[in-house]
Amino acid sequence: MDTPGHMDFLTEAYRALSVLDGAVLVISAKDGVQAQTRILFHALQKMNIPTIIFINKIDQNGIDLQRVYQSIKDKLTSDMIVMQEVSLSPQISMTDISDLDKWDMIISGSDELLERYVA
Repeated sequence: MDTPGHMDFLTEAYRALSVLDGAVLVISAKDGVQAQTRILFHALQKMNIPTIIFINKIDQNGIDLQRVYQSIKDKLTSDMIVMQEVSLSPQISMTDISDLDKWDMIISGSDELLERYVA
């Protein structure tokens, strides 16, 4: 289910949460974490809805992905695992970087996640 991300449509997006089994929260690399992003993310957390954060618009000029990652850690959650490394040099390239140690650290810090992981 696709819901608008603009603050004017926050009520509609919030109402849709009750029927979700999981969510993909899209964050613009250009705009970063906004007020409505924080509200929706905290609602997803409160409702225990598994959430993947997807960062789009990474190919625009002046994008600093490390700054975007830090903003997500500071404003949303430090329990974040970057799944791909993106190089925006003359040719765009993506590298999978599944950091199993990071997964283990995050999962073992939460009894609920540990139960889901083992199941």
